[in-house]
Amino acid sequence: VTPNTQPLTRALSVLGYTSNESDIFVSLIIDGPGVASEIAKRLTIKRGITYAALEKLQKSQLVEERRFEGVLQFFAVRSEERRVG
Repeated sequence: VTPNTQPLTRALSVLGYTSNESDIFVSLIIDGPGVASEIAKRLTIKRGITYAALEKLQKSQLVEERRFEGVLQFFAVRSEERRVG
């Protein structure tokens, strides 16, 4: 987390997201899409915790997964891409 991303991580915390969930979301925004193992390594979070956080972020429609060349990648969803309903 950098000083520039602190307002976003604070806002996510107020909304009930854990620090790991916030860090993963911010990482996907800054670093772009990634596979769970890369995200976990980059943030030094256990892979199981990373998958659980990604699942919660997906349920909140902040993150989506897509298969690219046979590899499951996660990415932050821009507001105009979010599905309603």
